[in-house]
Amino acid sequence: MGKEVTYFKPGNPGGPGRPKGSLSLTTILKNALKQTKVMQNDCPEGMNAAETLIQAAIWHAIKGNASFFQSIMDRVDGRTPDAVPDVSNLAEIQKTAVEKAHARKRTRPRKPDGPPG
Repeated sequence: MGKEVTYFKPGNPGGPGRPKGSLSLTTILKNALKQTKVMQNDCPEGMNAAETLIQAAIWHAIKGNASFFQSIMDRVDGRTPDAVPDVSNLAEIQKTAVEKAHARKRTRPRKPDGPPG
C-alpha cells in the first residue's frame, strides 16, 4: 500500500495561507484611511479620511440616524450578543456534553501498545 497523497503538508491543514510580508485587506484599508487627506472647507487641514468618516458618523448619530448611533456604540462598548443563551437547564447541557465527549473517546481506535514487530 503506497503513501497517501495529500494536498496539504502535515501539520498545516489550512494550506499555505497568505504569503509572508503581504498585507491583509484590513491593513491596506487602515493604511489608506490614515494616509488619505481630506481637504474641504468645513474640515481642518491635515484631517485624514478615518477621522473625517468618524466625525461624519458622529454627526449623523447626533442628528438621529439610529444605524450610525448603533455602529458607534458597537465600537465603543462592544457589540451586544444577538440572543442571550438560555441557561435554565445548564446542568443538563453540561451532562449531555460530557456524555458525548465520553462516547467519542470510546469510539476512537486504540493506538498499538508498542512498536510494530
